[in-house]
Amino acid sequence: MEKKYLYYSGEEIEFFAGENAVSFNEDDFKQRIEYAAKKLKFIDSTLEEDELDDLVCVLTNQEIADPPSALAEHLEENQDVLRGGSTMFSSFAYWMKRLIFREAVLDQKLLDGELDVDFDPKAGVFTYVQVDAERTVLELTPTPSWEHIAYRRES
Repeated sequence: MEKKYLYYSGEEIEFFAGENAVSFNEDDFKQRIEYAAKKLKFIDSTLEEDELDDLVCVLTNQEIADPPSALAEHLEENQDVLRGGSTMFSSFAYWMKRLIFREAVLDQKLLDGELDVDFDPKAGVFTYVQVDAERTVLELTPTPSWEHIAYRRES
């Protein structure tokens, strides 16, 4: 089966959904990881480099690097809640990967002129719209929140 890249910024990290793939350079991937973790309300501030590296390890290898950062320790302490399945952090990792994949594809569609962004003043939110005569609003799947076990760096 030949890969069809829906988004491509480099060769370091690839995710697949059937025959479709997205491929990232390391910096792009790290930015998207941080965005996804914020979207899931797992973090509320910028991560340190070692914390970001640990999230990369969880998503790409389903393991935590040694020595662990404070974030890695938090992930280990909460792995039963984050796991939600048979592999380490599969539920959390699933949603992180899903958001990273989705946002990359949406970004590419914006670049290709297939989508546009509108502001809904009633709801106070930005929406993606199809570039067609009707400007059909794209409905995105709601995401769960991990706010109840969010990582907060100790000051």
